[in-house]
Amino acid sequence: LKRPHPDWPLARLLETLWDAQGDQENLAGMASLTVLAPAWRDPARRRLTTGEIEASTARLVTPTVGGDDPAG
Repeated sequence: LKRPHPDWPLARLLETLWDAQGDQENLAGMASLTVLAPAWRDPARRRLTTGEIEASTARLVTPTVGGDDPAG
């Protein structure tokens, strides 16, 4: 298994994405990993630019039967 960035295991990538404090150094490192798909790099780039963590409620919350939206 070829690992072009052994210092970036999956655990570190996930920790960087879920870090509510937004570690700038890790975000910058992750944003620069060209081997990552854009879907992984883009959130890091956005967070570096805006300083905000995007809302994930729509992706994580499933509407209930009957169409009620638990997210509000």
